[in-house]
Amino acid sequence: MSRWLVGSFVITIAAWIAWGAVFMNGPVFPEKMPIHWDINMQPDGWAPGSTAAWWLMLFPATITILTGLCVLLPKLAPGSLHDDSTRSRFDFALFASNLFALILAVLVFIGMQSGDLPVRWFLANLFLLFGALGWSMIGLKPNPWIGVRLPWTTNNEAVWNRTHAFTAQVWIATAAFGVGAIIAGAPPLACLVGFFIAVFTPIVASAFFALAARKN
Repeated sequence: MSRWLVGSFVITIAAWIAWGAVFMNGPVFPEKMPIHWDINMQPDGWAPGSTAAWWLMLFPATITILTGLCVLLPKLAPGSLHDDSTRSRFDFALFASNLFALILAVLVFIGMQSGDLPVRWFLANLFLLFGALGWSMIGLKPNPWIGVRLPWTTNNEAVWNRTHAFTAQVWIATAAFGVGAIIAGAPPLACLVGFFIAVFTPIVASAFFALAARKN
């Protein structure tokens, strides 16, 4: 069992303990609390404060599912994570996703109580996840579970390797730039636009890598 999988178990337990504390002895929420925020980070969905614990249960439930996938997927397809390096990256990607979800749960909890989502903390959390996923792309070998899985990457190992080397560079650089922009006070919407551009850039680049490989 890798240290990242152990970390996912720890996060899962912590998430349920925190949720149980809210459910049993939780603070009083406003009678009408926000449960969703739009792209401008303004509340656009509401629910009675008495239902807060049930809405917050979505987070430990999601974390539990991700941890379960971390355990079950390799068993469902033996040999799919064929070496320790690939398995470690798989476990790390899900650990990073679980940590993101746990921090997001705390931020949503604050938003439900105050009415205002801590936008810059939310964006920093998002960019840090992005950077962690970028790190997991470094040296990632072909596998059926994680990566930029497209017909032209899964069918050509050279294209796969080139795509993931590029993806790692773009996502890690975007994470560093994004966190720096947030600290500098950049508009949240501009940060989100940059984030989504970086998400799709490797897909476009991989198509060019596939075309170049075909010509060669």
